[in-house]
Amino acid sequence: MPRAEWNFVAKRPVVKIEFQIVATGQRTELTLLADTGAGESDSEFDLILSEHDCDRFDGVLTRSVELVGAYIGRFPVYMMVAWIPSIGFSDFVRVAGVATSPERHDGVACLPFFNQFTYGNFGRPDSFGLEFDPTVA
Repeated sequence: MPRAEWNFVAKRPVVKIEFQIVATGQRTELTLLADTGAGESDSEFDLILSEHDCDRFDGVLTRSVELVGAYIGRFPVYMMVAWIPSIGFSDFVRVAGVATSPERHDGVACLPFFNQFTYGNFGRPDSFGLEFDPTVA
């Protein structure tokens, strides 16, 4: 299986995910805090991004969700397409839109997102990585 690995940012694990800017057609890579403690395995969201980014990447509003923890309250959930080209990942993700992102990060990748990958530091204590098998659906 192909693997993607990223060095920590501000001593915290991250994943880099691409989204397409609708107005230009260009993809932009966002650096998201990798937080396997965010959300529950059956939460109705995979990622947390700013509402501005949800609009910029043409997110389709689907519902709202109640968040507790670092973000508290009811927030909109958008469907968006995300890419991690180096491991062959391209799929719809459910994104909770919030007012602000964590310091030094563009958002948060949550447990439900990671459940479709093998993830961890793969023996490198200063990095975080994902493995994805596109033949398993």
